[in-house]
Amino acid sequence: MLPSELLVTKTYKGKVKPVYASSKHIKTADMLIEAFNRNIGNTYGNLMEEIQGFEEMNYRLIRGLTQILLRKCRIESNVDIDPVELRQAVFGECSKIITSREERDNILYNVAKKYSISKNELEQNLWADIDENKIIKHFQPISSDELLKQYNISLIQTLFFKAVDLDIKIKGNFKNVLQAVLRSRLMYSFNEVPVSNNNNEEIDRGIETVNLHIDGPASIFKMTERYGKSFAKLVPHILECHSWSIRADISHKTTSGKRVLEFTASSSDDIFGLKTSQNRIKESPNTLYDNNKKTEFDSSIEYEFAQFSFREWSLDREPAILKAGKYAFIPDFSLKKGNITVYVEIIGFWTHDYLKKKIAKVNEVDVPIILLINNKLKCSESDFKSKNADVMFYNRKIPYKQIMQILKRYEEKELEKEHDRIKNIDVPPDKNIININDLAEKENVWKKALKQKLEDQLNDDSEYLIFGDYLINKNLILEIDLQIQNLKTYSDVVDVFNKYELDKQVYYPVLEHLGYKVVWKGLSEDTAEIQKR
Repeated sequence: MLPSELLVTKTYKGKVKPVYASSKHIKTADMLIEAFNRNIGNTYGNLMEEIQGFEEMNYRLIRGLTQILLRKCRIESNVDIDPVELRQAVFGECSKIITSREERDNILYNVAKKYSISKNELEQNLWADIDENKIIKHFQPISSDELLKQYNISLIQTLFFKAVDLDIKIKGNFKNVLQAVLRSRLMYSFNEVPVSNNNNEEIDRGIETVNLHIDGPASIFKMTERYGKSFAKLVPHILECHSWSIRADISHKTTSGKRVLEFTASSSDDIFGLKTSQNRIKESPNTLYDNNKKTEFDSSIEYEFAQFSFREWSLDREPAILKAGKYAFIPDFSLKKGNITVYVEIIGFWTHDYLKKKIAKVNEVDVPIILLINNKLKCSESDFKSKNADVMFYNRKIPYKQIMQILKRYEEKELEKEHDRIKNIDVPPDKNIININDLAEKENVWKKALKQKLEDQLNDDSEYLIFGDYLINKNLILEIDLQIQNLKTYSDVVDVFNKYELDKQVYYPVLEHLGYKVVWKGLSEDTAEIQKR
């Protein structure tokens, strides 16, 4: 975004459009980038003095491009002693009005001596924290075409501060735009064009085109800067989509009063001689979300939830955008195991209107969801009419045991489906040891379901026995029995097990099957013995 005084637009027949930079401004961009590179190690004042010499060419363009380039600089005071402290020391040394150069120099010498620096160093450091005296420590390289592209994006963002509303049509990869809208608490509604014969509830998987309507900053009775910034920060997300078009009503001041003008743009526009849909923005100014940042939580209760281990269920934060009537809904978490996904939404203390809208959204969601509700809220389980929702109230702590019971219920349902799907399992022939995990992955079934099916399928005439997560050939077990029957120590038995490449998890089950027990006489395997029961 740019300061509003740097926004350049042209109006015609009820329409408004920024005056974009184009290929004819490449030399101007190159000239500014070279000036920034030259001034690395110099003061900010020196740089701005050089930039001012260019401003007569096109003041607002030069200032706008400079604003973007300054965001790529690291500018710091180059001092070891705090300038504020030095100024306090100098003024504290003054007992009267200084009327001569000699008196001034004496005071500076005295203060410099206290800090073990020279008078010249003191004078350099005294005002080093003023912007014009700060040093340009680093400048992040950028190409001229990328700079002009970012300038054009900034123009649209600045124009959007005056938007009454915005209509966005996105085809394809629109998840990031919806996430930005929802996380920024923008006021919106949407409808979609579904993929034919697709009933997926996750809208980022089952929808071809999304039409979003968003209330703009100028529509709010008292516009907040935060809302305006959040609205403008949608622009980079929109431009990163493959196919998009936008239409906005812009509030425009004229000598005869305010008018509403129309702004339009699409992925087919040639903003800078390059199609934005084909050339992704490498460095978006004011990027709203950084995927590399540490996960942030909206509340301590969400953080607490994320610390739990849900055993074989994997936890994901804000995993998907779900359809909720004419609105979208991002649940706080998802818990996933195999083909099962159960969403989790934590509803803490919010305003009455927020809670009312949240209930309406949840009741429209048609996927398995667990609702954890602060019991201080004025609502009850009957307020949530969704047949897919499990509603639980919490006081201060997450009801972990109840959540695990719900997940177990989903597991049992899925196990029944898996059992029906699993027919006779073909055990690989001529193998002494078979890993059930590998077999389950090969058959694309749950290990638990496969193991239960194998237990039902195996009988006295079968070639294999089940030990832990392994099928072991009976002949191999008999061979092991012969090898260990004269052994006394557990460590010797372990050597035999290692010889046959048995996994540690089956040591005790195999010994128990053969009628042995381990008698420990200390912590070492060397002193432990095996005995027949």
